[in-house]
Amino acid sequence: MMGHGPPAQIIPETERYISYRAVRRQTSFGYCSGNVRPRGKADRQPDVQTPPAGTVAQATARRAVKSLRRHARQPLERFLIAVELVIILTLYFSGSLMEAIIQATISALGFLENDVYYQEPDCYETIRDLIRFLRTDNSEMLARRICGERNIIGNDLIPIIKSENVKGKMFDITLRLLVNLTQPALVSLMGKHPESSEEWQKYWLLVENLKKAKPSFADTKFFTVLKLRLEMYFLETAWEDRVEEDRLVMERIIVLIRYIFDITNTGRHEEVAMEHTKGSDPHSITVGIERDFHLSILSIFALIIAEHNPSDIVVAGRQRTTAEKENAEEELRQVFMTEQARMAAQRRRILSNRHPRFYGSYVVKGLPAVNKKNDLPVYRPIKSLAEITYLDDRKKQKNRSQKSSTV
Repeated sequence: MMGHGPPAQIIPETERYISYRAVRRQTSFGYCSGNVRPRGKADRQPDVQTPPAGTVAQATARRAVKSLRRHARQPLERFLIAVELVIILTLYFSGSLMEAIIQATISALGFLENDVYYQEPDCYETIRDLIRFLRTDNSEMLARRICGERNIIGNDLIPIIKSENVKGKMFDITLRLLVNLTQPALVSLMGKHPESSEEWQKYWLLVENLKKAKPSFADTKFFTVLKLRLEMYFLETAWEDRVEEDRLVMERIIVLIRYIFDITNTGRHEEVAMEHTKGSDPHSITVGIERDFHLSILSIFALIIAEHNPSDIVVAGRQRTTAEKENAEEELRQVFMTEQARMAAQRRRILSNRHPRFYGSYVVKGLPAVNKKNDLPVYRPIKSLAEITYLDDRKKQKNRSQKSSTV
């Protein structure tokens, strides 16, 4: 007679939204992860709306209790899981569980050391969780704000893209998250212009996070990786052999480049444009031949030159004659002399309005002052002692008339 095993475990729907891995990462006890059953393909659900933080906390706490009862046999393992359970409940009652989960998920991506990014074993699933958090973000833009403050674009995503051993699926999922995080702030607000002060504050916070992330794109290797992907699809793959999934990846790359130059950061815009020119700008013209990407490539070039003066663009790259150089130098010299004269006149006007006593004081050596121990002070330079008329110029007191005495 065939024996029957234990009944199949039914996982509640609330437990399928987020794995225990993300909550476990917020503590330093990463070595007890083997005590929890990893989330398999059967547990993965489509990207659905994340339930409230309270539901997630209850489901995670139940899972921790089950793990404590079934898997933790050693006292140390029981203690570590119990500590994690206490931390989860504390965060739940303090109302900051969702923020802690997002912070822990970001920390579970990996780390950068000596220009080499070391991915965590579950980095792919962690990026999927971040995409899900961004898709189901609340009105306060909590997930997007935390990702911007932690600058995962420069610290994690760009190093992953530049990694030599990155695979196709990992590149695709990282590119999806990168495009999501670099989209304009107005797109994040569903195209609605801010009206209240709170909405404007939220809008400018998103803009500042994008400005902070833009210098990270000034990397030739990053644009070179994107160029190689574009070349592999548009130049090395025949038209009849192209797959729709690869076409979506190419579209995301072009959209990403457009979003990068749409970030308003004039201080580093020229540097990013220069790195793009070194890495992939000549190939962008070749991609522009494709009918599906005409407008996207045109908008990229429009955003690159948007920060420049049209007159400078017209004369860019043209060699000037000797006469033009001399005229430019003479104009610059005239401007410099005019500015010098204006500043000198401004200094004289300021000094003329000052009190004469503020010019400075002098002393006449050997001529005693009222105090016999000190020399006589004067308030202007003199050439001879005859010019010292300080005592003579004093206001004389009026003589008082003496009262007539009566006999």
